[in-house]
Amino acid sequence: MVGWPAGRLRAAPCLVETIVHDDSDAELVVITGDKPASSSSRTLPRAAPAQAGDLRAKASALLAEALGGPEHAALAGAIRDAFFVAAPPDAAGGGADATSRLRSLIAALRANVALRSCVLDGGSVRAPVLATQDPRSWASEDVKAQREEWASSAMAEASQRGSSETRACPECGGKAVFESGSSAAYKMAKSYAHYQCVELHCGKVTHMKE
Repeated sequence: MVGWPAGRLRAAPCLVETIVHDDSDAELVVITGDKPASSSSRTLPRAAPAQAGDLRAKASALLAEALGGPEHAALAGAIRDAFFVAAPPDAAGGGADATSRLRSLIAALRANVALRSCVLDGGSVRAPVLATQDPRSWASEDVKAQREEWASSAMAEASQRGSSETRACPECGGKAVFESGSSAAYKMAKSYAHYQCVELHCGKVTHMKE
């Protein structure tokens, strides 16, 4: 048998070495030290969160676009600022509620020509009023008519079921069709209360369980 030459045979980088002695006897030696980090174990840097200034700038740009173009940038900025003033900041200080309401306004401005004209005519003076309005009031006349039709259908359906009881809507305090009953549960039946608001400015469905 051909003997191995004396010296060191490296088995793995900086981990294990094979030592071959003069009598061709081999010995494995573990090399201590820092283990090189593999590419899969490296920690990738996290993307920096969007800054509040970036969000406001983006909101202004989208508002100006929805209003008709960059020539309305000043009005868009006034509306944006009014929304952030009217809505309290969230826990992170980012004004999530204001951002959500601005998205609703931008969508409404794109879809409702009458609303867009009204906002342009009102100018920055009307921005604080716009910031406190119910987003449902920004809908077009067609959408409002559809909501009215839904409310009438709900009343008709309730009458057909023989339950035309109305109570105050939990959301807006207006008139709502009320229905109560019980539903099966794990150990015992649980009662429920169902409200379907028929007010045009609300129209919400609320389901409560006890």
